[in-house]
Amino acid sequence: MGSSKDIQSLSLPQSISSTQNSSPHPPLMDKLSVQNGRLVSELFPFKKLDKLKEWLKVDCMQGAWAEFMRDCVTKSPSESVADPDKCMIASAATSAIQYRNTKYLVYHPGKTAWTVNDHHVRFIVIVVRDNLLRDLWSEGDWRQKALEICEAVYELLCYLKAAYFTVEDLSRS
Repeated sequence: MGSSKDIQSLSLPQSISSTQNSSPHPPLMDKLSVQNGRLVSELFPFKKLDKLKEWLKVDCMQGAWAEFMRDCVTKSPSESVADPDKCMIASAATSAIQYRNTKYLVYHPGKTAWTVNDHHVRFIVIVVRDNLLRDLWSEGDWRQKALEICEAVYELLCYLKAAYFTVEDLSRS
């Protein structure tokens, strides 16, 4: 399980908490559980945890996570552990979507000079754009609370990264 890189295994707190007894990191496990509940109740338009889990299994979510893992985490593992500034990243993602910044919006952007921050922005942009098309958020939602939507996706990415690195740490111990 530690080598798995898909969202499905990361999004399920049971799969992480099943190793909790042998883990030297219970506070982080508690943090992940709290963050998972917060994602459902405050940040995304899901009423139940099952809906969030189902959404994380959708192809566009799997694709965004796979790209982030391939282009950021595997190339800069030590740098990608830390979470960049939420306001800066969410603002950059909001601007990229609103002003149609091709750096982040094209299908296969050139990423040779990209920073870890750029990869975080790209993940948010992909998730927001794809899910606007899938009607998770309406255009009205986007106009009224674009920054909040990008901040919610940022929180999701931080949650997924924390879950991934926790599972990786547990598999090495």
